[in-house]
Amino acid sequence: MTTWGEEFYAPGGRRSILTHEADGGLIDQAGRCADCQHLVGVRDTVLRPGPGLEAPGPDADPVSIALMAPHRLLQPLPG
Repeated sequence: MTTWGEEFYAPGGRRSILTHEADGGLIDQAGRCADCQHLVGVRDTVLRPGPGLEAPGPDADPVSIALMAPHRLLQPLPG
């Protein structure tokens, strides 16, 4: 649902992009890597900031700041 909303209703572009840890390929809505065509598990999924993600302001919390860097899903954020 988030992917659909960001694709059709985010004026600045998607706020997040899911990629495959192994090869960096984009993950489609079915969970497949566009590069290798493998079904990507959650532990092998990397969340990257998209072009529509605005930089956090000066009073941003640590989580908002950490979300600006690529990170694997289901792993604690640094900080």
